[in-house]
Amino acid sequence: MIIQFRNSLYNNKALDLNANAEIGYLNQIILRPNVFYCQKLPFLTDDEYSVFVADLCGNNLQEITEHCYFSFDYIEFASVYDFEADAVIIKIVNNINPNDIWFSNPLLITSNFLTTEIDYKDISDSYMQSAGIKAYFTRAVQESEVKTYVQESGTKVSGKATFTEMRKYVFEKLDNFVYRRLNLALARSIVYLDSLRITDKPLMKDSDIEGSQNTFQSELTASVNYNDTYTRAFQIAEPLELVSYYPSTIYTLDSVENRITLIFNHSVDSISSSVVKLYKDDVFYINLDLIQIDSATFEQVYNFTEKGSYKIEIESGKFINNLYGITEAFILPFVIADADDEDYDYDDEDYDNDEYLT
Repeated sequence: MIIQFRNSLYNNKALDLNANAEIGYLNQIILRPNVFYCQKLPFLTDDEYSVFVADLCGNNLQEITEHCYFSFDYIEFASVYDFEADAVIIKIVNNINPNDIWFSNPLLITSNFLTTEIDYKDISDSYMQSAGIKAYFTRAVQESEVKTYVQESGTKVSGKATFTEMRKYVFEKLDNFVYRRLNLALARSIVYLDSLRITDKPLMKDSDIEGSQNTFQSELTASVNYNDTYTRAFQIAEPLELVSYYPSTIYTLDSVENRITLIFNHSVDSISSSVVKLYKDDVFYINLDLIQIDSATFEQVYNFTEKGSYKIEIESGKFINNLYGITEAFILPFVIADADDEDYDYDDEDYDNDEYLT
């Protein structure tokens, strides 16, 4: 793990510190706000936990439990706050046993620095791990291999050149711990740097410690496949989704309530438009201008006066959460009929809410 969790705050602040270090830099791991990262944990998450961003003394600065998701021995988490240049730690507290506390190594959570994003896993790993490193891409590098032979006439002939695409990264300040952890991560079966697949097993260059500091300069030249890219997606966390709506099944004019309601699993930060379309018997019926009544609920008072087969159509990308993404398109059916009307099939399975919400 590039981000390592230990149950000792002190031990996780002095990782592989060189003996003569008087000035310590703790800004090599940089996570971006409003971005999810996944890391493996040294314990199974059988209990419930609270998660905080804390200062280097362990004092809580921000609770991020609502943006943390556990699965087996993995955590996927995000912070919505930018802590700028202040070094912080991720602190995991067991809700059953408050003395069971795990601390990450120091890191930054900010968008103020240029970073290189790394995603990595072995074939047997459950999830892709990820982190941001203070490094930057400098230039593309190409190597070529050409087979050459000499004909009987003495003419030297070269075959087709085979090019290897490479990219060079520079790490201006790297400490022993991050250096070792990055080399281990780069040795995994599947590695992406800035979304590009690394195809070899490069080893980072080392150099001498800079005076009384704890860091040294390093660089990395890695072979890449420009056609193999990786887009980071939710692995344990739940994207923004519609979890329920009303009306959603079969009603009569007497039983249906005078409202249309949409409820999401996360707060909705913005909408492209509050208008959704209502169809009746496959013909456009009316535009509905929904009102946000709380962070995750939209509603409009509407008086149904006609029976029919209805559906609400919601276009893709209409509802937005800055952290959990945008919604897909929805078609949400329901029926209003007379109780003794034989034109409609009253089998509730035909109007299974879950079918239209995933």
